[in-house]
Amino acid sequence: MTQCPHCGSDDIDEDAGRGEATCMGCGTVLEESLIVSEVQFQETAGGGSGLIGQFVAQDRPQPTTLQGVRGLVNQDSREVTYYKGKKLMLEIASQLSIKQHCIDTAFNFYKMCVCRNLTRGRQRSHVTAACLYMTCRLENSPHLLLDFSDVTQVNVYDLGRTLNFLARTLHINLPNTDPCLYILRFALLLDFGEKQREVVSLATRIVQRMKRDWLSTGRRPTGLCGAALLLAARSYNFNRTVNDVVRVVHISESVVRKRLDEFSKTPSANVTIEEFNNIELEHSEDPPAYREARRKAREKLKLAEEEKCKEAEEDLNNVETEVEQALDLKRKEKFRHNEYCDLVMTLQKS
Repeated sequence: MTQCPHCGSDDIDEDAGRGEATCMGCGTVLEESLIVSEVQFQETAGGGSGLIGQFVAQDRPQPTTLQGVRGLVNQDSREVTYYKGKKLMLEIASQLSIKQHCIDTAFNFYKMCVCRNLTRGRQRSHVTAACLYMTCRLENSPHLLLDFSDVTQVNVYDLGRTLNFLARTLHINLPNTDPCLYILRFALLLDFGEKQREVVSLATRIVQRMKRDWLSTGRRPTGLCGAALLLAARSYNFNRTVNDVVRVVHISESVVRKRLDEFSKTPSANVTIEEFNNIELEHSEDPPAYREARRKAREKLKLAEEEKCKEAEEDLNNVETEVEQALDLKRKEKFRHNEYCDLVMTLQKS
């Protein structure tokens, strides 16, 4: 029993309507704003019973009225959409080990998409995976779009189109992906053993050098990571082939060989491993696209010069032929006016 701390009386009046508890002996107000936690029901017009009160959830801005059959919560369609999207998002995040604050941010993106009707005509798996990937990009998390495609069993190109549409519509500027984020992840799959730290460090330096030489602009990060890990593995005498790296980074063999060929044309390819680890080259190479454009321009200029030389040679041949013909005609005319020619003609007539 509750007693009054002032007079010790047990006669306490509790008014549930005003939420107060008052001592009837001395008139002291013992409690104010009492919260009633008991569940009450009322009879509805249809003869059923309904729960009185409102339920306020943690992630809902408005309370949900509890009506209808006992124990059944009435929710609108948007709340149901939020619930299903959050459930699917948690399933994807649990398989990819995504942190909780990233899930909360992705769910906020999902609610923005629902409010702007961006989910109409698009599958829920596409939208939730795109929202999670946008959050991972913003948080610099080492997750690839291909990872979400594998988990959701969605074509990676369809998922990419949905991602571009949502980012463009919501005005979210996704930062460029740093290839260094994926090196440790791929190195663990290649199993370098005790020298894993050295291989990862060298591969990171190679990727950073590629970024200075404009090899990362417009390139997928997985291709750069594959080429860097292959060079680092060979530097520490690990027998890793291109096919081994391709299976890990999920990129074609031609892309890895293309990155290796581009790196071989930079000044860093002409130094030793010790010099590469200890010396920072100040010179940066031109972008591969710029070098390729200059090479094509030189080839085009060379072909144009060859065509001009051929045309000039043909003109010279024509002039030479005309000169030879004129000389022959001149020699014939000179021979006709010669005394020997007159003697020969006389002998022929006789």
